[in-house]
Amino acid sequence: MQAYLLIRAYAVRDVYSELEKSKGVIECHTLTGAFDLIARIEADDIGGLSAIKQAIAKLPRIKRIDVLTVTDIAK
Repeated sequence: MQAYLLIRAYAVRDVYSELEKSKGVIECHTLTGAFDLIARIEADDIGGLSAIKQAIAKLPRIKRIDVLTVTDIAK
C-alpha cells in the first residue's frame, strides 16, 4: 500500500533531511503553497502506513500532516 503525506513544517530542510532517512519513505519533495513537503510512503498494509505516519509525526519541527491513501495505481 502507498500513501502521500502532505506536511507543514517549521524547518523544512531539517525535516526533509530526516524524511530521507526514514523507513518507509519512498520519495520526498519540498513544495511551495499550502504545504511544505510531500512524501510518498509504502507499507504492506494500512497499519504499516499508520506506523510510518506516526513515526514521522514525532519528528521535531512537524506542524501538521495530512494523509492521502492511494486506492488505485494506473500504469
